[in-house]
Amino acid sequence: MNFVIISITFLLSTLVSIYIKKISKSKAISMWVAFGLNTVILISASWLVYYLDEEAALFGLAQTRFSILLFFIPVLTWVNFIILQFIKIEK
Repeated sequence: MNFVIISITFLLSTLVSIYIKKISKSKAISMWVAFGLNTVILISASWLVYYLDEEAALFGLAQTRFSILLFFIPVLTWVNFIILQFIKIEK
């Protein structure tokens, strides 16, 4: 389940940040969009899993495997930043 959520988040944030970079021609804006999108999706998924999973609600999010979603926010953002370095803007 975590792999699916992380993969979808990575794919979606990469595609949106590349699209924003091509439209605005600004790498900084696309990096902030990638960070914001990763943060919103992964925190929302963690919150949703917390309320749907009885074990997480009983023992807390840190005791389950779903806390890994929060640790992937900087990892996915860093990988998006590296990918954005190789995208060329056509003028």
